[in-house]
Amino acid sequence: MSLTAFLQTLSAQPSDVQQKFHADCSNLCIRVLTRLYPFVRAEDAADAVAETLLALAEGQVKGFVCDAAATAAHYRAELISFLARRVAPRKLISIWRKNRVHPDLIASFETQDIDIALAALPLLAQPVDPMVPAEQNQLRHQLYECISRLNQKLGGVIRLMLQDLSYDQIAQEMGLASTGTVKSRMWTATQRLKHCMGMSQGQEEVCDV
Repeated sequence: MSLTAFLQTLSAQPSDVQQKFHADCSNLCIRVLTRLYPFVRAEDAADAVAETLLALAEGQVKGFVCDAAATAAHYRAELISFLARRVAPRKLISIWRKNRVHPDLIASFETQDIDIALAALPLLAQPVDPMVPAEQNQLRHQLYECISRLNQKLGGVIRLMLQDLSYDQIAQEMGLASTGTVKSRMWTATQRLKHCMGMSQGQEEVCDV
């Protein structure tokens, strides 16, 4: 069922059913968002999810596809996962931009593919060890730059891996027939990142899959 049809079905339900869905959706989205990005402040996560649900109610959420019936638990679980992983992080960035939080990170989002940028976000924004702040900060930005240089296939695997998805889930998300392709791309991406960061023993001969 399409998302539009689901929202129409939901709007026809009693108000207490609608309120329960939004409360459950909000709580689960916040849990997923803070698990993906544990450095995010609780109030920022709550604001991002609130804006996400507002966008959902106003029909501004695009790109969600699920073949399950709207009444099925699987449909709602997939929708919540989509909102938490795809929509809420973008709302979070908008909040940071408006409040001028993490300006160095926000500047990076202006020039990089947003999905790959989001993949690197946890690496950049984790608390810095005060004993070696300069070195850690430099390594994070170097890793971010290396991730941003990967092509869509390899960068996509890294992005999903950083979201704690399994090989099976990554294969499904990227429309791949087997986890073997996922593992191959992961290996290639890892080799390129090592080479980019000067951690390899020499030029690795790797190919796109």
